Amino acid sequence: MKKRSILNYLSIFSVTILLIGTIGSVSADAFDGNHQEETPQIAPTIEALTDEDEAEQEKIPLYQNTSYEFTLAETAFYADDVTVQGALASETFGFRLPQTWAMNSGSSVTIEFSHPTNLADYSTMAVDFNGVRIGSVVFTPENADHGSITLNIPVNIFRESYNDLNLQFYMGISDNYCDDLENPGVWATIHNSTSFNFAFREIAPTPDLGLFPYPLLQASDLIVNQITMIIPDKPNEVELNAVAILSSKLGQLNSFYTMNIDVISESMTIDPTNMAGNLIYIGLLRI
Repeated sequence: MKKRSILNYLSIFSVTILLIGTIGSVSADAFDGNHQEETPQIAPTIEALTDEDEAEQEKIPLYQNTSYEFTLAETAFYADDVTVQGALASETFGFRLPQTWAMNSGSSVTIEFSHPTNLADYSTMAVDFNGVRIGSVVFTPENADHGSITLNIPVNIFRESYNDLNLQFYMGISDNYCDDLENPGVWATIHNSTSFNFAFREIAPTPDLGLFPYPLLQASDLIVNQITMIIPDKPNEVELNAVAILSSKLGQLNSFYTMNIDVISESMTIDPTNMAGNLIYIGLLRI
């Protein structure tokens, strides 16, 4: 799922609080004696909408039903397959959902696995999502090489932020599994091609400055925080300093998750409704 985020329309308000705390040194450059000529501002474009623009914006749905499919390999933490060993073992895979996702019914996980062909017939893998058992599978010679199981994830067990998939293994080769507690020949591999399909609706965030840096930055490894700064065609020193300060602060606040920051000139700007991510307009207020 690669859609333009509805945050385009509501993210501008969050930036003002950042500049209040960080742009003092830049503001000083805009003074000439005791007369203030210009001050760097983030243009609150929502407030400046024309009647025609407001009518068009009312057509934008606040809720967009969609889905997002990804594999463990596409997240930041599982570049390789994961192998567990021994009669009793477990492995947990965790991730954070974006704050603008409200989960719908219809989500699922497809677990891909391999194991030795000679495991005893009691060997199984149980699957929990957020501590709730959603299914299990018996290890057999038929599913030893890249076997798979697809399980539905009930919508009511999703958490708003951190979610985890926990796999519990009960395996052995001997009739008495206690003989295989640390047997290196007893193992199972979870392939990073294991995939999730999440059904959700993308909701419009509340433009609350008390939640900054949300919604500009969301603490999730499932998305890329995309920010585009739009500057005048011929920016002056104050405007360029504002871009540098804002970029630095956003990077500091988002040091753990993936973020892209682009800077384009006003004349290069295409239709904002077709641009991905959050838009920040940087300019000077002349009084």
